[in-house]
Amino acid sequence: GEPGKLESFDPYTIHEASGHRLSDLIFDSLLEVGPGGKYVPSLAKSWEISKDKTKVVFDLNEGIKWHSKDKTHNFGPDDVITTLKILKNSKSEIPNKDRFSAISRVERIGKNRISIMFSRAIIDPLGLMTFKVLPAHEFRGEKYLAKTSKFVKSPVGTGPYKFSKSNEQGEVF
Repeated sequence: GEPGKLESFDPYTIHEASGHRLSDLIFDSLLEVGPGGKYVPSLAKSWEISKDKTKVVFDLNEGIKWHSKDKTHNFGPDDVITTLKILKNSKSEIPNKDRFSAISRVERIGKNRISIMFSRAIIDPLGLMTFKVLPAHEFRGEKYLAKTSKFVKSPVGTGPYKFSKSNEQGEVF
């Protein structure tokens, strides 16, 4: 373990390095950076980058369940759309959210297909796609992420580990 009290457990409002490592275990991205810096599938099974590098189309994996208490929610396009809306919302309390400013739009273009468009050509558009995806069903009625949001204290992810609980000292169980 590492000393220090974690104030939040989501991948965006957290400040501590140990918290970022924890969120890497709880949450997944569309793709990950693998050995040699090569992008490898995660929540997305494949992707296509437009020739002008202003758009990436993702085919999403099916059958991935969120670690929700009722275990009935599957990962899908709405989760990516909701995540990007939250990340771009001016009220979201996310450090360095300017890194998402080049993303202009996200659209569902099929049952498990999305298109993410940029306001300009991006040299490495996949580099922007390693963001952690949040569950849309946990944000119904909420349009931004704040340090006081219920979600930051009880996150729900798709990663290899499930958040169970924490105590007042910020220890996670």
